[in-house]
Amino acid sequence: MIKKLKGPLWLQVLIAMALGLMTGLLLAPSGAGFLSEPAVEHVIPWIALPGNIFLALIKMVVIPLVFTSIVLGLSSSPDPEFLRKAAFRIFPYFVATTVIAIAIGIGLALLI
Repeated sequence: MIKKLKGPLWLQVLIAMALGLMTGLLLAPSGAGFLSEPAVEHVIPWIALPGNIFLALIKMVVIPLVFTSIVLGLSSSPDPEFLRKAAFRIFPYFVATTVIAIAIGIGLALLI
């Protein structure tokens, strides 16, 4: 039986980050060099697999959740005037946040 982890979540996250950093330094050819460059190229996809699956699952859950919450929130009002006002407020907000996100993404891509 697996023992439950004790301690606050932030501490568990910091410990996991430190363990990941140490593992990366131990396995990297430029770090401790336990693995050669060709071996690292074969190991990296397997190490990254759980993280990629986790991110894909989050994307799969979050997008429909946000969409349905917006649709249900708007459809719960029987007043057509409220829907019109809400649309005129929400649409510019979505456009502005999308433009800001795109600008940040392009800026970081050009910087890196």
